[in-house]
Amino acid sequence: MNTPDSLPAVRTYPGRLISKIPLPHWMTWLILWEIVFLIDYLYSLRIPGGHDHIAAFGIISLFFASVCITVMYCASVLTHLYPDMVLFIDNNEPELRSWYQQKLQRCYESYWPVLAGIVFVAAEELTIGDLVRSYTPDESVIQRLRTGYLIVGFFFLGVSLWALVSVLLIPMQLIRFKIKVSLNQLSGHGLQALGAAFFKMSIAITVPGSGIGEITERSIFRKHAASERIV
Repeated sequence: MNTPDSLPAVRTYPGRLISKIPLPHWMTWLILWEIVFLIDYLYSLRIPGGHDHIAAFGIISLFFASVCITVMYCASVLTHLYPDMVLFIDNNEPELRSWYQQKLQRCYESYWPVLAGIVFVAAEELTIGDLVRSYTPDESVIQRLRTGYLIVGFFFLGVSLWALVSVLLIPMQLIRFKIKVSLNQLSGHGLQALGAAFFKMSIAITVPGSGIGEITERSIFRKHAASERIV
């Protein structure tokens, strides 16, 4: 049986915003957040107390860059995971493809991520917003600058949290399909490995730099695919 092709690329919201820039998406977001922090750093030089907490804002900028990068990375990996899913799901291939593609679109392309981002920004403003602003000198320009990029960052953090929850639910919903049973699955692999892969990629969305993304799902499933053929 021929291996099915991967699904069309998922267009995440961070990816859409920089789609016209002729650079790798991860590099583009890293550069953009570095520029934002550089503007903050240089402008703060002329304000008394402007650099009192500059290291914290530098770390926050790096964190938000990591959030944008990992959202795109995880969407790409989950898209390319589909050919490996077919190894474990015994179902009509077009139906499975359509179902999985709709799930990823709901995670990354629908209005729900936008709504989650807006809700997360509102929650931040109503809870720790005043505390965060207290670390910035009482000067209008720097206040607006930091408030602006914090709103953008927390918006994308909300988008990533929506993707996290949605992706975690996908393995649970796979029970609607018939699972191919093999010796590998009976010994603790198969669907269990599929669920573990989804979980690792979901955690990577909101724990950037954790190293989880270094172990890709494709290497995991190729190993199990080889075992399947042997059995």
